[in-house]
Amino acid sequence: MSTELAIRDATPWDMNTAAGVLASAALVSPIGRWLESNAVCGVLLFERFRTVVADGVRHGVVRVVEVSGGTVAVAVWLPCSQQSVFFAEPTWPGPDASGFARRLFKLDRALVERHPVAAHEHLAYLGTLPAHQQRGIGTRLITEPRRFITGSGPRYVTVPGELARRSFQRHGYEADEEPIVIADYPIELWPLWRREVVVPEPQSPVNQAGHRFSAAAGRLIDVGRHLRGKQ
Repeated sequence: MSTELAIRDATPWDMNTAAGVLASAALVSPIGRWLESNAVCGVLLFERFRTVVADGVRHGVVRVVEVSGGTVAVAVWLPCSQQSVFFAEPTWPGPDASGFARRLFKLDRALVERHPVAAHEHLAYLGTLPAHQQRGIGTRLITEPRRFITGSGPRYVTVPGELARRSFQRHGYEADEEPIVIADYPIELWPLWRREVVVPEPQSPVNQAGHRFSAAAGRLIDVGRHLRGKQ
């Protein structure tokens, strides 16, 4: 039985579903368990990601992967520069804030302190439902050759741990020399750049039609050869 996979831009009607996918993916990760004490429902993580996805839909690009019609992976891309609203210093939540809010502030502050000021596309969040992980779906989202917000790049991401760092490096990302270290968080965070992104030029309708015709002709030739081989 084949599984139909499709990648598309999210719409405002996808925001809750996309936030749920990101929260579900985060709950099984070390950084999600560090942030969220209530691992049963993940309400605080869901609320956090609902805000993130809304920002992505309004100001950037949110890409979703659907398998047989259901959303299983999400990537949130945001436009960033020194003047960007997404580059702002996080606000201290106050002494009476929850543990989640204090840990989130600590994480956001550490990320902002190392965030580059040059204009770039920021892969703010990437997540795949646990049941669909280790199938290359996340890789499809970070390697797809398409124009996002600022054209062809550069692109920037911060990932937790050596395994994630090596995964992005296999796909053309370069790591900073020093990781980001948070005092009571046990895993180092690695900033990575992909400075050159090759994006194919869009084809004219005539060229697209010619390409489809050539592909169809090639398939007919292959079928003819196969039939002649059976005679």
